[in-house]
Amino acid sequence: MKKKFKKIFIIGYNKTATSTLDALFNSNGWDTQHHDGLWEVDKKEVFSDQHAESTNSFDFKKLYRNYPEALFILNLRKLDDWIMSRCRHVFFSVALDTIKDTNRPIKASWAYPSLEDIYGDKRTLDINNEAKEKYFNFIKEKIKLWIDERQNYYKDILEFFKDKKNNLIIIDIYEKDWKVFIADHTMEGYIMTTDRMLASEGEAFNEITSLSDSDKKFYDEFMFTHKALVKKAIDEILSEYPSSAKGSVLLHEDEENKKFLDIYKNNFKK
Repeated sequence: MKKKFKKIFIIGYNKTATSTLDALFNSNGWDTQHHDGLWEVDKKEVFSDQHAESTNSFDFKKLYRNYPEALFILNLRKLDDWIMSRCRHVFFSVALDTIKDTNRPIKASWAYPSLEDIYGDKRTLDINNEAKEKYFNFIKEKIKLWIDERQNYYKDILEFFKDKKNNLIIIDIYEKDWKVFIADHTMEGYIMTTDRMLASEGEAFNEITSLSDSDKKFYDEFMFTHKALVKKAIDEILSEYPSSAKGSVLLHEDEENKKFLDIYKNNFKK
């Protein structure tokens, strides 16, 4: 396998197939780092799984200045699906952690408040109306932040690379053969890997099926309730944005997207 670049920075948000991308490069002999902390840029070759709330390693401008020959990959998915996936990623873990140890404190994270804030010191596993309201208010504020941050972040990337267009490719992970598109642009003689997303679903399925009947009942209720609350929050917030925003993969407005997609290599349908 022949590598076409010395460094590759995958600068799309988490929950946009970053695990699948990491597996693709790692399986083909690249030294990868899939981590939401500080990247070891001087030691590795391919980097992924950052999000702007948690790290200053998302400073793609600094990365470009230090590695002007590097390739940057902006990996994307539909806005509403991305939000739901982000939320589900966290409340899935909260559900299982709560089942495993109902007395262990679960601290606030980037996408979930602390359980003590919701249920109080003597919390139970009951998802009462007060708990629903507290979670809804918390996640609605977060979703609003993510939508605006995402729009500004994408615009910043697209404007920055306009005179460096060969350093950036844009990927819609819903398009057929999107991994082939990336592999063709980054290496020769590669092997194709299974989607890491599918593997993660299998691992989750095994963990869920091992639950007792009572725990499974709680898990199902917890997941159903949180999905409904997130969907309600998404719908309420997106009603304030252009109608095209909900299913947008890149920016909210189609005309603005077309302008930038004419500049950069991408796998979008023409």
